[in-house]
Amino acid sequence: MAYISEIEAAIRAIIDVGTFQNLCNEILDREIHAPRTSLGSQSGTNKTTAGTPDTYYFDGNSYIFVEYTTTENESTRLFNKIDKDLDKCLDESKTNIPIKKIKKIIYCHTSSNLSPDYTNILSKKCTEAGTKLEIRGINELAREIKDNYPYLAEEYLNLDIGNGQINDLNSFIEKYNCNETVASLKTEFMFREDELNAITKSINENKITVLTGQPGVGKTRLAVEVLSNLLSSYNILCIRNNYSEFGNDFTRYINIHGQNLIFVDDANTFDNRLLTILDLLNNPNDNTRIIMTVRESFVSEVENKCYSFSEPNTLVIKKFSDAEIEEFLKKVFNINNPDYIKQIQRICEGNARLAYFAAKMALDKDGYQKIRNAEQLFERYYDNYLGQSSIFNDKTIITAGIISVSGMLDKNDLYNYNCIFQLCKITEEEFLENCKILNEKEILSDLNGHVSIDEQCMNNYFVYLFLYKKKFFSLDVFIKNCFDLFSEEL
Repeated sequence: MAYISEIEAAIRAIIDVGTFQNLCNEILDREIHAPRTSLGSQSGTNKTTAGTPDTYYFDGNSYIFVEYTTTENESTRLFNKIDKDLDKCLDESKTNIPIKKIKKIIYCHTSSNLSPDYTNILSKKCTEAGTKLEIRGINELAREIKDNYPYLAEEYLNLDIGNGQINDLNSFIEKYNCNETVASLKTEFMFREDELNAITKSINENKITVLTGQPGVGKTRLAVEVLSNLLSSYNILCIRNNYSEFGNDFTRYINIHGQNLIFVDDANTFDNRLLTILDLLNNPNDNTRIIMTVRESFVSEVENKCYSFSEPNTLVIKKFSDAEIEEFLKKVFNINNPDYIKQIQRICEGNARLAYFAAKMALDKDGYQKIRNAEQLFERYYDNYLGQSSIFNDKTIITAGIISVSGMLDKNDLYNYNCIFQLCKITEEEFLENCKILNEKEILSDLNGHVSIDEQCMNNYFVYLFLYKKKFFSLDVFIKNCFDLFSEEL
């Protein structure tokens, strides 16, 4: 856990003003609900360009100007730099903006050496010109990052200020997309305008909105699109389970004065820790909303937890139609071959995630041969992913296979699994050790000793790998010895 002094040191260690400017922009974007234009930086880089002001926000009526500097040393030098920059901001011949339209000037710097008398002189300059000045030095910036935006410390300063479960929307998307076994959240949003409007309406009218549906229908992608449209209306936080505790400082992410929208992805994986999130609805200002995605088989269980706080509004997300799959393939992947389209429609059966995977495979050489059936699609895709990891051997595959066939397995009650352990020639100790390895690699989740493979497509793949491809035993032997144990799943 990083402290203020560590954050200050990390900010000072930033070697270029462009990175510092981007960091400050991230903070201000969350506080100022107006479009931003950065004149002093090159888009998509950490390089700076000449411009006055460095950044500005315009809400249609008035401007907020922002200037940045990494000038250090003694107070007089910093004062002279700020004074010079303010003169340029207040020079209508340079900005072509009447001073009366400048609501405020924000000046961010990396020093703690600006003396009170210099601060007073600078503030008076702006007041006499007809605007306000807000100076944010390194101490205030470090405090803001620690208290309100800890995920920025990880992104810009390589500091750990939290457990990584709570992120802003952009950080959530980036982290989600790092997992090669999921469909990208940056694919073009298509078709679901009615659902988009229904979810937005539900958020505005209900404290809890639940999105459910079959695996792979695009619940998370749909939620992200809704959140993107609401960035200017809510303080948005996204939570994805990494199976660590929230800690006592969970509420520091909440804006007690503004509207909060909490997105909980795969809420069914949080077990009783979901109650900690739901308890945010009890804040005295009544300004928090929660939207969550929930697996279809767990929706009743999650709804029951919600009722203690507020009645949830549950929306079922349906699969794509064949016509929508066809348009998706043509527009996003430029796949126009009718044979390919028909084949992908057949194997994905409206599942958006499978359509995404199949399309990527179809674009490879001999793509048509790779998408003959769903089993082969899993094999091509996941073999490529898993083959890059050194942890996969027969023992870890057996472990993942047993868990996949079980659906969810209680590690504290392994006695009943002795028959399959003997059949697979794996000890209970090896099984538990492999569970730990797979959990560390985020292949499986572990909720109070209950392990499962949350990614449904990967779960299906391990069933196929365990029971069919690897042939650790004949299927008739497996059924004869283990049918009672797995009869419900099989």
